[in-house]
Amino acid sequence: MDKKLDLTEPIIAWLLKPDSNCAEVAAMLRDTGKRFELTVPFRDNFDKYQQWFLSSGMVVLHDKPLEPVELPNIIRTVSNGRFYTLVGCRVSGSVSAGTGTGVVVPTYVVFGNSKTNFEKIHAMRSGIPGLSPWSGISSLSLSLGDGSSKKTEVIAEPRNEIVVDASEGLKLRPGYSVKTSLRRDEVTARQMVFIETRTDELRDWTWHLFYHRSLMNLLTISDWVPRTFADLEVLRDEDFYELDGEKREMWHPVLSYMPRVDRSHFENPESQYLFCFSDIREEGIRKWLELVDRCQQGMTLLAYVAKEQEHLALETLNMLTGTMLDCIGWYVVKTKNQIKRMKRNSKTGEMQSAGFYQMLEAVQEELGDVFPFTDPEDWRRNMRKAFVGNKHGDAEGVDFQTMYDVTMQSLVIARMWVGLQLGADGNTLKERVSSDEIGKRVSRFIAW
Repeated sequence: MDKKLDLTEPIIAWLLKPDSNCAEVAAMLRDTGKRFELTVPFRDNFDKYQQWFLSSGMVVLHDKPLEPVELPNIIRTVSNGRFYTLVGCRVSGSVSAGTGTGVVVPTYVVFGNSKTNFEKIHAMRSGIPGLSPWSGISSLSLSLGDGSSKKTEVIAEPRNEIVVDASEGLKLRPGYSVKTSLRRDEVTARQMVFIETRTDELRDWTWHLFYHRSLMNLLTISDWVPRTFADLEVLRDEDFYELDGEKREMWHPVLSYMPRVDRSHFENPESQYLFCFSDIREEGIRKWLELVDRCQQGMTLLAYVAKEQEHLALETLNMLTGTMLDCIGWYVVKTKNQIKRMKRNSKTGEMQSAGFYQMLEAVQEELGDVFPFTDPEDWRRNMRKAFVGNKHGDAEGVDFQTMYDVTMQSLVIARMWVGLQLGADGNTLKERVSSDEIGKRVSRFIAW
């Protein structure tokens, strides 16, 4: 990782005035391993920096009340000629009167510009391990020649971007890098695929991150491998530089724990995808974004379980999986207006789910002939018994092995349902289930 982007060793950074590059006070900027912190010193004179951290809303100095000073959302700093813009700043704790220090915690640290206000941005670009093989886009080609040739040729060349949604400026942008190391006597070529969002108007970070997080979750669900961002950069249209008489965009690297950006390594996982880009194409990604919006709780739970499954107790995993299936089932029932699986709330008069078992039936029917396991009724019965048994202490549950098996089956079913919603071919999903990361754990129950 570029050392200038590494704040694990604390640096002294000068705080700049909001409207100029004039330095006002020195502070310490560091990466604690859990968050970024700016530690600001102050004297016993109730200057604006001390007033950022005082617990009371009003300070009286020499019988004169001082108005509170709100912590700015954007703080610009400089250290050894390098600029760090802190975005989404908040105070950590409070201090009392007197000489001391206060701590500011930024959500994002943007590197590299002394003037830009990054409150809102025009574009965001992210790199996620596994996106290149999942998308099937390659910027590198390898030719070993025939058997008599000793020549090996590696060609790195640009590939056309894939526009996923022009209205939102959402793209998959291929790229590559080639580095030469004289010390190690080697040449390294790496292909990459970035997610990019770009708009003419300035947008909040959360708007851009919705698309980047959603696609990262889609990858995680497709092969059940947890991921974090391996790179994150932002852009404002006014930021550019000239090279050989041409204007070039100036992308700014971002440091963050929300979302986590880990530049320490960029390695693609060895994955077996239940579905990939060639199965769903651009239309499938657009459908996924709609599904994230319309079945928000269900898809959020599915992505969370995919990332945290190995750290969850089985009972917790079963309850989360059951809640997720309940959400998916209710989404199916509502969108298809399946009145027989609804009941009217006696107090509000609104229609609601007729019960968990009916929601499982709705999900099963959605899979139809591609339902992957031999006994659908056995799955519904055991999943309901396990879920209700974990929720209620007075209800009969199932043994540990049955709970594990039925939970793994449910995760396969939910992911196959997602693939079908996005346009993946049912027979292709059937072929891949037995080698899937979750499917192979319950292969003895697979129907083919």
